[in-house]
Amino acid sequence: MIRITSLIVVACVGLAACSTTESLESAERKCAREASLADGIGGSIRGGVSTNGPTGGLSLTVTDNIFAPKDEIAVYENCVFKRTGKSPSRTLGMVR
Repeated sequence: MIRITSLIVVACVGLAACSTTESLESAERKCAREASLADGIGGSIRGGVSTNGPTGGLSLTVTDNIFAPKDEIAVYENCVFKRTGKSPSRTLGMVR
């Protein structure tokens, strides 16, 4: 009986060591990026001039949320809570 109890204690300690949570600041940054795709589409355009002439580029991301858009604020708050177990300390507008 003592061996089984010891084994259970060791397993619980091992699981507790593996379950690290992310910092609130890091989760807020990552979740703000995730929330920006809540409507299903996102992207960026860049342009400039270098010594080799004009440069530019386009990045476009389309997700399945385009068919069922979600509320950005709800996505942000749920994401932060899932990653940290806490509510965000900053609003979505403050993180952006």
